[in-house]
Amino acid sequence: MHLVIVPNGGWPVRPDGDLQLPVKLISGLQAYAAHWPGPITLLTRGEPDDGSGPHNLGSVWLAPSQLPCDVLLSDDLPTDLVRLAPDVVLASLEPGREWLLELPAPVVLVSEVPVSARTDYLVHEAGSRTAAARIRLGAVRVARAERALVRRSAGVQCNGWAAFDAYAGDSKDALLFFDTRLRAEQIPAAQRAREPGPLRLSYSARHSPEKGPQFVLDLQAALNRRGVAAITTLYGRGPLTEELRARDVPGVQFAGDVDFDDTWVPQVRDDVDLMVLPHLLGDPSGTYLESVGLGVPVLGFDNDALAALVRETGAGWTVPTGDGAALAERAAYLAEHPGDVAAAAAKGIDFMRGHPFETEFDRRVQHLVRVAERA
Repeated sequence: MHLVIVPNGGWPVRPDGDLQLPVKLISGLQAYAAHWPGPITLLTRGEPDDGSGPHNLGSVWLAPSQLPCDVLLSDDLPTDLVRLAPDVVLASLEPGREWLLELPAPVVLVSEVPVSARTDYLVHEAGSRTAAARIRLGAVRVARAERALVRRSAGVQCNGWAAFDAYAGDSKDALLFFDTRLRAEQIPAAQRAREPGPLRLSYSARHSPEKGPQFVLDLQAALNRRGVAAITTLYGRGPLTEELRARDVPGVQFAGDVDFDDTWVPQVRDDVDLMVLPHLLGDPSGTYLESVGLGVPVLGFDNDALAALVRETGAGWTVPTGDGAALAERAAYLAEHPGDVAAAAAKGIDFMRGHPFETEFDRRVQHLVRVAERA
């Protein structure tokens, strides 16, 4: 049984043939290889390395032979996909992929960020009401096209409740899953008691505007003015890193882009009380799940993804998107109410015990097997 995975976009490739891939993608391919009953091919485009640095945090260079599957870099995805003769195709849901559904093999689409979430972010960034109206009109067309793709596909895998709510009703076979790197053995048995001292905040994501690191520094500055004892650690890097460093906000430290298993997991589990993730874009960030699974509740904006997680699990809090004052108000309250933090921490651990990395990939593979066998 041959599985072909067709992600969106392409990946930088050097003249020696090495690819730059996110570690998270590699771990996902390893999980598929461990569960899938047959060969797997990653079909994607190669892009010349422009020297601008990784497109994703935690990216590495490696030879295709080091991956746990075959790799085919293609300039003609439709032709090469037919030649591969897959039993089932797993592909990202995005406009312009109607060609996938002309193939004889069944196609399962993966949805990460529904059109509504992408639209909310673009409207938030729009410079005028006229621009916002054009964005919303265009979003209606895109949403209609994506729903048509889902209806024609053999199934859809939805990362998180927002995507599931948007597309499950149009699918022949919809699966709700939660994309996380956190393994069962890494999830603690119970939440850790908070240490006496300052409230320990953390941010972990790409340092780019849509991820909201600027609001995290605003939050620490607001807590400083209020006299609330707090410290903030920022993980990751990105185009805003140097600008954020230059602000020199007291109580803020930069930890950089660290190894997930060896550094991030133990540090967040043991040294963080509250993860602050004020993302303007409602993408289903794996950091939401990984944080709450370690007993660290999340505070952030009420985008589609985090609002759904908080609603369904109680493992955090949201405030209106872009409202830095409300973010500071909530954090100051939580600094004085450790019992609320502990209760949310316990709820997050309880939820993630049922959704570790191994379980979620097994469910996704079984879904693909079922679709392939039905075809």
